[in-house]
Order: sequence, then structure tokens, then C-alpha cells
Amino acid sequence: MFEYIFTIGCFDKFHKGHITLLESMQKEGKKIIIGLHDNNSIKQLKNITDIDTYDNRKRNLEKYAYDIFTIDDADPTKSIKEYISKNFNEDIIPINIGSSSSNSKVIKNNYSGELFFIHDYKDRFKYNFKDDNIKITRIDNKNGWGQKLIGYKKNWCFIRADDNREFPSINYVKSIMPIKFLPYSKDISATKIRDYKNDKVGLMNYILQKVVDILDEHDIPYYLDCGTLLGCIRNNELMKKDTDVDVTIHLSHWDKLNSIDFNKYELKRTRTLNGYPKNIDGNMISVKTKYSNLYCDIYTNPAFPLLDNKTLNGKKYNVPFNSELYLTQLYGNWKVPSNTHASTEYHRGNGLVNSAYSKYWDKNYEIFKCKS
Repeated sequence: MFEYIFTIGCFDKFHKGHITLLESMQKEGKKIIIGLHDNNSIKQLKNITDIDTYDNRKRNLEKYAYDIFTIDDADPTKSIKEYISKNFNEDIIPINIGSSSSNSKVIKNNYSGELFFIHDYKDRFKYNFKDDNIKITRIDNKNGWGQKLIGYKKNWCFIRADDNREFPSINYVKSIMPIKFLPYSKDISATKIRDYKNDKVGLMNYILQKVVDILDEHDIPYYLDCGTLLGCIRNNELMKKDTDVDVTIHLSHWDKLNSIDFNKYELKRTRTLNGYPKNIDGNMISVKTKYSNLYCDIYTNPAFPLLDNKTLNGKKYNVPFNSELYLTQLYGNWKVPSNTHASTEYHRGNGLVNSAYSKYWDKNYEIFKCKS
């Protein structure tokens, strides 16, 4: 395991691909150091303006990072050099050892610190110093070695996704540390999330953000529910196979929700259910964009949970406290993907209100009685 892992990136619209990449890095090293592009350098790189704030992107990374530094140019070389110089002020230039036909090789060099032999083979080496020479010996067999061996002065590695193997600053980075590429997630990207006109997940993300912003504007507390909550908690993503987007509010806010002119926000109301307290489906409004018939269902619940939050595609959303238990009431064994729909009985009405989840209802909200 490496002592330090370096990486750089934008980490915009912080999504499942980012999380998977960072979790893979955590398995490779103890301390992850991230160079994070500021918004101006992202504009230079990608010619976009719809960018999450630097502070928000940094907050999303903090649980994974040992340290985070700012990259203020499209070419990160200068920023990386400055960080390395400030935090690793000793000699870091590696020693080129090369190949050897014999079991040992002597290099003329007065360095006398630690050396790390980082390579793609199972070869193992030891070293010792004498009279301004370094003797390197292969210890797993006596056949010499064919690789161009390098002795690194730090136990570190640069890791990034393999979508750009010729990234700016590669020449400087490979002059001081090894580079490893991890598989790039093709299923999701910040570009796809932005493409709400053509990409389904992009559209789901767009309508979810739009509806939540409307609810926030009208001071209507909400939480992610059903398949949207399931994807967020289990998969760290909006599930492409899902048929809609789901959020829920407390029943006491129904009149306020029902009075909203969604046309003002370029959304079309397609369905209004006003069945409380007789209809098990309760009260609900469905809205859609002009780009697709994919809906966001805004449900009402006769009780309201204590809230937690979860980051999804770069934005923090409200989710029920102890979401795992909440999901268990809706789906049973929700951790195993299936085609099971959330139970309507437990979704709205007495079922969920009186379930094992009942101790997590927020006592500041009235619990309404439903007829079943």
C-alpha cells in the first residue's frame, strides 16, 4: 500500500463514478491528496459555466482526502509543483537504476535515504549504501531483471481514471512518481448529467433539482422517496431503469403545494390526486418538463421523518433519518436489486406510520389519521 496517493480533477456534479474512483484509491493508499481545479480553470478546460462552486466540490471530497489543494490553471503543473515543494521539501527526484543481467547492480549516487521500487512485476529488491554508491540486489531470484527499474524516494503514486492518459502535467508527474490508471466509468459523467435534453439520468437529475428548488423557494420541507431514495442510498446514483423521480412532503403542506403555478417554472402539472383520507394513494402532484414524459411525483405523507442529508450528483438532498430502515419498510430486502415496486401501503397511510420506522417520525409534525 502506498503512503500517498495523488490525483487531480474537477469533481463537478459529484457522482457515482467519482465515488467509485476515490474508493478504489482508498484501497491503494493511506493518504489521498487531491488537486482540485477552481471554477476558472474548469471554464478554460471545458468551456462551461454550469459548475458547482469550488467550496461545494471541496466539501464533497473531504471524507476521502488527506489534503486538498487548489489548481488555478488549465495546466495543473505549476500548482502540483508548488504543493510538492511546500509539503515535500526534501530531494524527491527518483534514481534511474535500469535493467541488469546479473543479480546485483551498483549505481554511483550519494543518496542514503529510503528507496521504493514500484513496478508492475513481482520482482523484489533490497539495497545498501557504501562510498557514495547504492547497491541494488534482487532477492526473489538470481536472474537479474529486464525492466528499467526506478528507485523512488517516496512511497507514492499518481492515480487517475483512464479516460485521459495524456493529461496536462503528465511529464512532470511521471518524473517524480509512478502513474496508475483506473477504469473510467462510462455509464455516468458530469457531461451526461448536464445533458438533460438527451440523457435520461441527466433529465432525472434536472427535474429533481428543479422540483427541490421550487419546494425550497416555497418553504416546503421534503425528502427523497421510493426509487429515488433507493438509488441514492444503495447506488449513489439516480437509477436509469427507474420510471420517475420521487419526493415527499408532509400532508400539512398540501394546500401550499397545490397552489404552486408550476408553469412559472417551465414544468407542466400532469396529475393531481386529492384522495386523503379515503384513498390509499393519498394526495399527490406529478410534473414533467417539456423535454420528456418522465415525471416527478410529489407525494404527501401523513407523518414526516427526522431528516438526514446525502449528496447526489453534487447536490445535497434531504433523506429520511435511518434511510435503511425506511427503505426496508418500502421494499423488504432493498439491498438486492429487483423489479419490486415500493409498497403503496407502506409508502403512504397507516402502514408506514405504524411501522417499525415510527420512532423516527419528527414530533414537530402532526401525524394524520388515514382511513384504510
